[in-house]
Amino acid sequence: MARRSKPSPKAPTRTFPLSNLPPELQFRVMANLDPKTLYNLVDINRRTKDLYLAYPEMVLRSVASQEGLQLRNLTLACLEILQAVRRETPLDLKHLDQYLSRTLDTENPGSILPCDTNPIAVLKDLQILHTDVKDLVEEYSKEIHHRACLFDNPGAVEPNFVLSTFERHRISRACWMLRFYGLLFYEYLAKFILLIEDFEPALGEGPGFPASVFFHRLCPSEVDEMLSVYQYTVRECRYVSSTAQHNSPCPGTNDSHWIRGSREPLGCQNCHFMTKNALWDVLRQNIVGDGLWALEERTVKSPSKIWTDWPSSNVPNPGWTFFNEARKHHNIERFIFISYFRNIGFFFWDQERLDAWHFIDFEGWEPTNVIRVRPDGLPNHNKDQHEVARGTEQKILEWSRANEQGPLPL
Repeated sequence: MARRSKPSPKAPTRTFPLSNLPPELQFRVMANLDPKTLYNLVDINRRTKDLYLAYPEMVLRSVASQEGLQLRNLTLACLEILQAVRRETPLDLKHLDQYLSRTLDTENPGSILPCDTNPIAVLKDLQILHTDVKDLVEEYSKEIHHRACLFDNPGAVEPNFVLSTFERHRISRACWMLRFYGLLFYEYLAKFILLIEDFEPALGEGPGFPASVFFHRLCPSEVDEMLSVYQYTVRECRYVSSTAQHNSPCPGTNDSHWIRGSREPLGCQNCHFMTKNALWDVLRQNIVGDGLWALEERTVKSPSKIWTDWPSSNVPNPGWTFFNEARKHHNIERFIFISYFRNIGFFFWDQERLDAWHFIDFEGWEPTNVIRVRPDGLPNHNKDQHEVARGTEQKILEWSRANEQGPLPL
């Protein structure tokens, strides 16, 4: 058996490709990576780590700005709150409306790295937040696409699915808003109410306060988009945050046995942060009333900030516009809204996809044509979930299930 020769100590070793680039190009590459990839590179490559530590503020700002100014602000606001929770340094929230405007509507955000902050730890938190939201975007978009395909053509092979830029931005915005709400009104308040006795009175009194301040900044379509993702997480028992978890036993709860049965996706996976700012309670008291969608008279008519870098984000998508017209002219029942509008992601699809599915038809659409069918279809996660089909498609389904003889009822 031939003996393997040992490699010569002078033989050249393979170097990491990024390290071979000039520093200027390395910086450009780093600034265009997603947070998780960047964190992994910084963790395994010393030169990349040194370059990041030399310009951490610039790198973090560039990485967070890849999806537009609005998502950048939501990302950095989430990062600021998470850092405050980690460091146990409370933010100035005495004027919550001013804080929200300052952090979410600005075009020139302040410093990302507070004094005496470890840039590596901040990058790690950024990649945790980004991964949480990215995973939620992927899971939610696949779910609503699957349901939409079943509605459009039951039994057909689903086509390859790739989100358009328009759709990804709109779903990502709803998921980042949900993540921001959970960080501020669940994790942050749970942390500092336990540490500072007089913190909660500084935020104000009254039902739904202070969380209602956040929703009063949103227009109806933004609320409905955010609520659609929230209801998906409730239905699937899918936690939004990977950081919202107390050590056992949870502080402030002697016996959380009855609480664990609730499905609150924004809170601690053990005690669920039973807060008076629970998202659905705040929405019911201030925004949706007894219904399932935002009431125009309780919200602002237009977004609080017009974003010039992403004009399509300033107006509702075609699906929500169609829903709003249908709501004004027809009495939409709860199960129709849940099955036809919310569960198939009607508020997120772009015009091209809606046209391909023939989901929008102002002249022929009637609530009586959208009927409850297929109780044995998709897994039934709650009593309100019903699948729907339309017109001829429904007749074909009924004919095939009854195994009738004769021509198709076309």
